[in-house]
Amino acid sequence: MDGVLAPIRNRRLEYAKDMGAVAEMLKVGSQKANEVANQTLQEVRDAIGVNYF
Repeated sequence: MDGVLAPIRNRRLEYAKDMGAVAEMLKVGSQKANEVANQTLQEVRDAIGVNYF
């Protein structure tokens, strides 16, 4: 099991060295997720005919 988890642990240690980069990755990922979620919500609203905005 240790052999399987070692690469993951090593990658985590590398990321921990630059928390600013990690924060930026999370910010970009959140923005992308919000775009997808907003598009999905719009498609649902269009499908059921509920368009308040």
